[in-house]
Amino acid sequence: MPSQPLSHSPSAERTNANNGVSFSFSSSTIRGALILTMFVVVIIQLHMALNKLYSESSPCDSILDGFKGEQHQPATAVERRQATAVEDVLPMGLNAPYSKELPEVNEQGMIIFYLHIPKTGGTTIMAPFDRNPHWRYRMVYGWNKQDKYRQEMYDTLQNWEPGMKIFYEYHAGLSAPFMDLTVREDMLKWRAMAQVRKIPFFAFTVLREPLSFAVSHFNYYYADRKGHDERYFFVENPTEEDFFRLTLPNPQCLFCVKTEQAYYQSYREKGKTVDVPKEGCAAVYDSFKTEFDWVGATETLSLETFPLIEHVGNVRYRPITKNKSHDKIVKSELKPETVAHVRNITQFDLDMYNQARIDFPYNMWSNFDSQVRRPKPLPADIPHLKMKQFDKLDLLGHEQRKKDKQERVKQRQDRKEGNGNKKGNNKQKLKDKEQQVAEGRQFPPDQSRTWNTAH
Repeated sequence: MPSQPLSHSPSAERTNANNGVSFSFSSSTIRGALILTMFVVVIIQLHMALNKLYSESSPCDSILDGFKGEQHQPATAVERRQATAVEDVLPMGLNAPYSKELPEVNEQGMIIFYLHIPKTGGTTIMAPFDRNPHWRYRMVYGWNKQDKYRQEMYDTLQNWEPGMKIFYEYHAGLSAPFMDLTVREDMLKWRAMAQVRKIPFFAFTVLREPLSFAVSHFNYYYADRKGHDERYFFVENPTEEDFFRLTLPNPQCLFCVKTEQAYYQSYREKGKTVDVPKEGCAAVYDSFKTEFDWVGATETLSLETFPLIEHVGNVRYRPITKNKSHDKIVKSELKPETVAHVRNITQFDLDMYNQARIDFPYNMWSNFDSQVRRPKPLPADIPHLKMKQFDKLDLLGHEQRKKDKQERVKQRQDRKEGNGNKKGNNKQKLKDKEQQVAEGRQFPPDQSRTWNTAH
């Protein structure tokens, strides 16, 4: 029997000699199988990449790490290389943490990053930079300011002009907390970009002894607010029992983790926790030690932090009494059991405060002589340092909304008065008309217009 020619059709049959089962493979089936295989490979690779990404430690993972002693420096280098690629080409130590030289203003300018924890002296710290024409002062207090100034900082560094000086105060408020990954990565990237351009960069914050902080915090937020401000637990005539009841646990650590919103009355009324575990507070201090050049104390502002900032920013401090609370709770008059209670619930803040006194000594820089006497404050008649009296910035719009409300109330009253006058005028017109009719002086409407000229 003659052999059959091989088929050249798109479909070819192959027969298994053992079982006689035939399989048919078309070109479309083969293409579909290849596409499916490629799709599976891509999914597997994507899954592996995501696992690798999330398995790597991030700055926020340090919340579970606690204190790490002397292992901060290697961790900082790895963290910064993850934050920005330019760090790989830079030598560590150029005005960065663990450098031995205190940065100073030079021909390139200066950048100062200040984390403002409430009730630690921040209003006085920023005073030489606010309204100073030689400095660009930026304070982040809310999401709109954070987004705006964050992008502005990147744009400014990419188009840096020699001689520019920026004081960037991060006050948080309604914006992201300092421990948020975005905030800390931004600061690390700005430092790295400044290093590339040889711009001095100095980052710092200030802590306060917890008992003094608790008293000042209560007097300002709870006892010195107006009744219409519903953000805080306003107490008209506060007692020591109110202070005992409303004092927050570790408020300085709480601010860094959850911002000032955790101080609000509505925050606790919603059932949100104000407790930060020991590991969380340890992570806060770990970020301070690895990312800040200086952590000062409110109690030694005039002896330590002010001279340092004067050296760094070439500014001068003068005694300023702003943002002062009218103390209704006095620290020296507290009962021993109240003091013991506050000490107990602020132990983590006290650990940070005491450790900062050890890790950030005043004489830690080789180019700063702590024994040199501070220069006297410059005269007040120097234009670029004279602090003018300006209205406090209305960053949240409270004052503007208050003014708008007052204006609406005034307009409403004016309308009422106008309607009242209009009604009175109508009544008077009716009386005049009745009198005219009674006297026989009423004219038709079409002739009333020409009555004066006709007579």
